[in-house]
Amino acid sequence: MVTGALMLGSALAHVDVEWSAARVLLGLVVLLSAIAVKVAINLATNAASFWMQSPSPLFAMAVHQAGDLARFPLSVYPWALKAALGFALPFAFVSFFPVSYLLGHGHAWVGLLTPLVAAYCLAVAGWIFARGLRRYGSAGN
Repeated sequence: MVTGALMLGSALAHVDVEWSAARVLLGLVVLLSAIAVKVAINLATNAASFWMQSPSPLFAMAVHQAGDLARFPLSVYPWALKAALGFALPFAFVSFFPVSYLLGHGHAWVGLLTPLVAAYCLAVAGWIFARGLRRYGSAGN
């Protein structure tokens, strides 16, 4: 654990980024927002099982695997996949856009939208969960 923290600290010290208190604070806000986006997408896709005949996590697993594509720069994908990963299922706000902001690459300003995307995703996931819970009959006896 300590070795990992030392490696991370060494890596951050050698990155060509001017670290200030404001940048670190914004980085923490963006990081927490990125986590919220991921949790919201997981909640929404798992809550979709309320509408399926057999309660199976296959839909949630498929969406999770699609999110693995957002680990790579969006510039390597065609525009349709960029739109899907950036807006339809905003997995790009889990990794790509926040990192772009912190490192100052590409359209870095989009990373600052991560808290807004997180609030939207959490609201939609809460709505899907509440609607699904109303429809859910129970596991039965």
